[in-house]
Amino acid sequence: MCAYPSSSKLFVVTTSGMLRVLDFESQAWLQQKVLEKRTPTCICVNPNGQELVIGCTDGSVLIIGVSDLELIQRMSQIDCEITSVQFAPDGMHVAVADAHNCVGIFRRERNVLESGKEVPWLYVGRYRSHHGRIVGLQFILDKAAGIIRLVSLAQDRVIVEYDLSSSMAATGVVVRCAITIEETAVPTALLQLPPGCQQGEDPNKIFLVSANSESKLKVLDIIGLTGVHDNRPLEEQDSHCLQTLLGPTFGPPPHRLLTLPPDEQGKQYVVYATPHKVVGLIKLPLDGNPNCSMGLIAHAGEVAEMCASHDGKLVLTTGGSDCGIFLWEVDPSALEASAALGGSGIEPFEALIPGGKGGELYDEMLDYFYLAQLRAQGEDTTEERKVTGLAPVEAVPELMQAFGYYPSKFEIRDMVHEVRRKGKDSVTFSDLVWKDSCCCQP
Repeated sequence: MCAYPSSSKLFVVTTSGMLRVLDFESQAWLQQKVLEKRTPTCICVNPNGQELVIGCTDGSVLIIGVSDLELIQRMSQIDCEITSVQFAPDGMHVAVADAHNCVGIFRRERNVLESGKEVPWLYVGRYRSHHGRIVGLQFILDKAAGIIRLVSLAQDRVIVEYDLSSSMAATGVVVRCAITIEETAVPTALLQLPPGCQQGEDPNKIFLVSANSESKLKVLDIIGLTGVHDNRPLEEQDSHCLQTLLGPTFGPPPHRLLTLPPDEQGKQYVVYATPHKVVGLIKLPLDGNPNCSMGLIAHAGEVAEMCASHDGKLVLTTGGSDCGIFLWEVDPSALEASAALGGSGIEPFEALIPGGKGGELYDEMLDYFYLAQLRAQGEDTTEERKVTGLAPVEAVPELMQAFGYYPSKFEIRDMVHEVRRKGKDSVTFSDLVWKDSCCCQP
C-alpha cells in the first residue's frame, strides 16, 4: 500500500489481484479495480499524484492513472517477481527491484513498440548489481549537483549507486559505485536522512542510514563516489561510515524506515517497522540514545507494509495475512518525555553498562582508560605525568578489547575513521563509553 502525497487517499493492492482506493479519514472505500491475470506485490504513487506503478509476481510493471485507475502501460521485460517499485521525485524515472537481485530502470520517454503503439515509458535496462535480496531501493534528489540519484542496498552487504544520466536503452544500466558497508551483519533497511538533521555535519551533504541484523544503525556518506569494489588491502581502503549507532531494540531489527515531515516545533522523527509485530518511532538526530526510540506491538504477526499520511500525523500499517489496515496517530510527546527522563549527554549510555556508573565494570573501564594515557606517555618515563583525559585514537581497538568487545579489522577501520574525520587524534572516556555501549548492545 502507499499514501497519496497530498490527501487522505490510500492505495492498496491485494494478492487476489484487486486495486482499491481508501479514504482513511472517513474510512470509506472510494474506488476499486480488478487487475486481471495479475498478482500485485508492491505499489508506489508518483509524487505529482497522477500515476501509480505496480509490480507483479510475473515481472509485469503496470502504470495506472490515479483519477480513473485505467491502465496506461504494461511493461513485461522482466521475467521474475517484482519485490519493490519506486518513482523518482520528478516522476521521470521508475526503478524496480526483482527476485533475481536485479535493479531495472524505466524512463518517461515516448517510444514506439514493435506493434506500432506509442507509449510514454521506455525500458532502459536491468542490472544484476547484487547477489543477495535487495532490502533498500531509493531515489535521492541531489540539489547541490542538480541531479537525481538512485541507490540500492542488499543482503550481500553492498550499497550501489547508479548513473541515471549515462544509462541508456542502447547501453543499459550504468553503475557509478559499489561499496561494501558491513562485514558480518546483514543490512535490513535503507533511508535517506533529512538535510542538516545530524548535528555537526554539513547540512548540504546527503547522508544515508542503514539498519542491520545486529540492531545497529550506520550513517553513511557514499553519495557521489565512484569506483566499484575496492580490492586494496583493508587497511588502505577508505571508510564511508560516519557513525555506528545503537538502533531500536524493541523486537527484530527494522525492515522499514520512513522519515516523517517536521512537526509544529520543527522536530523530526523516523518511523520504523520490524518484520514481526513491532512499529515505533526514533527521534532525530540519530545518536544511539536508547531513550530516543520506542516501539509497540502493532500486529499479532507479520508487519507487511507501512506508510505515512502526507502531513505525518498518521502512520498506516498492514499485516498482510491478517487482512487489516491499522491507523496510528503520531504523538511524540511520550517519546520526548522518555528522552528527558533518561538524562542528557553520556548518562543514557552509562546506564547501558552492567552495574551502571560506579559499578565494577565501569570502574575497570576507567582504569584501563588511565592505563592507555600512561602508555601513550611512555610506561618507563621518569618525567611528571600529565593527566590530559585523552587517549590516542590508536589505543581505541585495544581499549575496546579490554572492555570485552573484540572488533574486527573492518570495524577498527570504521572506529578510527569516525574519530579522525572530525579532525581529532584522541578520545575522551565519554567517547569510549558511548562507543562501547553502541558496539556491545543489545
